[in-house]
Amino acid sequence: MATSDPTMTLQLIDTIQRLGVGYYFQDEINNMLEKLTKVLPDDDLYTVAQLFRLRRHNGLHTNPQEVFHNFMDANGELNKSSSEDIQGLLSLYEASYMGSTEEYILSNAKEITSIHLSRSVSQLSPKLHQKVVDALRLPRHMRMQRLEARRWWERLGLSSKLVFVRDRHVECFLWTVGLLPELSLSGSRIELAKAIAILLVIDDIYDTYGSYDDLVLFTEAIQRWDLNEMEQLPEYMKICFEALYNTNNDICDKVMRERGFSVQSYLRKTVILLVHIYCFHIHLYK
Repeated sequence: MATSDPTMTLQLIDTIQRLGVGYYFQDEINNMLEKLTKVLPDDDLYTVAQLFRLRRHNGLHTNPQEVFHNFMDANGELNKSSSEDIQGLLSLYEASYMGSTEEYILSNAKEITSIHLSRSVSQLSPKLHQKVVDALRLPRHMRMQRLEARRWWERLGLSSKLVFVRDRHVECFLWTVGLLPELSLSGSRIELAKAIAILLVIDDIYDTYGSYDDLVLFTEAIQRWDLNEMEQLPEYMKICFEALYNTNNDICDKVMRERGFSVQSYLRKTVILLVHIYCFHIHLYK
């Protein structure tokens, strides 16, 4: 990647990461973002805000006060030229979601840009109109996480293997955004969305699909937490139990790598408790 055209370089980095392959080039991306910081023109709101967003997304220190002060007036509001730059406003709006609650300049930018964009949306070209509508509905960094959750769901294959499964992974992810809104918890949002999606499938099995005898066997298999127990289960329960088992282990492995402690026993006990509650309810209404 070359720095001769900073805007094109940033768009390339953004595209690579949105496709979910950025981790293959993480060192190159970080080096390029550091270089661009030194050569980027400081009067182009679109490009400056995009660089800020990508630096924050990749964990690089960036001071918003230093980055955006050229675009503000003495009262801390956007200057006139900036407020008329729709592409720049959109880029700043996306960047504002990478801030913390203590960074007033970004909180203020989020409020101001959302107002300007909402007012101007009806006057935009169809292409820019759609970009603005999409951003106001769900900011880009959240869409990237949602894409990762969707790819996981498709690889898991439950919706294609089990006819009764509903595709609710996006809904699950949006729940986690409300529960864990902080930027630093993006990884936790994705893993929590996975767990919720699997548990919703299990809930459907207990509520609408499984026979009482099969559900007792299913509960006992989860209680023992052993893939060998799958042999006595009907095919659809084998598929679900394997997905639950593997997803749980993947989440625990990630926590161990990133945090250095094991949550395996806690997650397993939580799942076992939950299915026992499901089974108890089924027994009551048998």
